[in-house]
Amino acid sequence: RSFMVDLMQGQLRSTLSCATCGHRSRRFEPFLYVSLPVSWEMGSVADALHEYLAEEKLSGGDQWYCERCKRKVDACKKIDIWELPPVLVLQLKRFEYDAGSGRFRKIGCTLSAPMTLDLSEYCSSTQAQGALYDVTCVANHRGGFQSGHYTATCCVGDRFFEFNDAEVRQLAPEAEIVGPHAYVL
Repeated sequence: RSFMVDLMQGQLRSTLSCATCGHRSRRFEPFLYVSLPVSWEMGSVADALHEYLAEEKLSGGDQWYCERCKRKVDACKKIDIWELPPVLVLQLKRFEYDAGSGRFRKIGCTLSAPMTLDLSEYCSSTQAQGALYDVTCVANHRGGFQSGHYTATCCVGDRFFEFNDAEVRQLAPEAEIVGPHAYVL
């Protein structure tokens, strides 16, 4: 194992449940970051977490093969956070495909987030190290799908700074840290 894996790897539990017989299949999957869906209707990172962890109905072409029923069946898929890593990275999926224009477009809504995230309600097991995370760095993206500019807002000591290429500036204590350009927390 590597230092980065030890620092950033968590574990998800994926459960598939047959709608016909109730049979369940569980798999555990490692992650190094969580890629959260974003939509214009959302107002917070918590909304994106709820959407990511929401139960999904599998039917039609998405049916699941149930080993007990021995055929494809309607099912429910549920993802839970099983084990949180020491350092958590949340990627906000801010681009969506617009079938009408044939292009990707950016979802630029502001998702509020407290400076300390409590993820205990999103975990399906007790977290030995706790589930509190301080927001210490935000990667920002300004621009569209095929072009843009990245900056970083990072906590150094007890103050936040914006890093923009060779320019570094200290932010006011009341400055918005997680804004409409936030891409990775």
